[in-house]
Amino acid sequence: MSFTVVYFLSFVIVAATGCKPINAFWMQHSIEWLATNREYTCRNDRFPVIFSGVLSILGDAYSLVIPALILLKLNLPKRQVLGMYLVFGLGVS
Repeated sequence: MSFTVVYFLSFVIVAATGCKPINAFWMQHSIEWLATNREYTCRNDRFPVIFSGVLSILGDAYSLVIPALILLKLNLPKRQVLGMYLVFGLGVS
């Protein structure tokens, strides 16, 4: 849970401080706003987007690995374990 909260907050901060003025981050995609506001600067957001994708993949991986490790320790029939893996796998996709 803490991973998700830190992940969310860090990228909200990066997004909010990526442009000057701050509202340019959202408004730069509006034709009407661009027609009247030409003086804004925004950082290249390529790195934050790639980093966000990597963290998202890591979050999905740990949400699968932790239950899988717990399931391995349980004395359940193989069919039941495979069913549980399927349930956890559907939750990630």
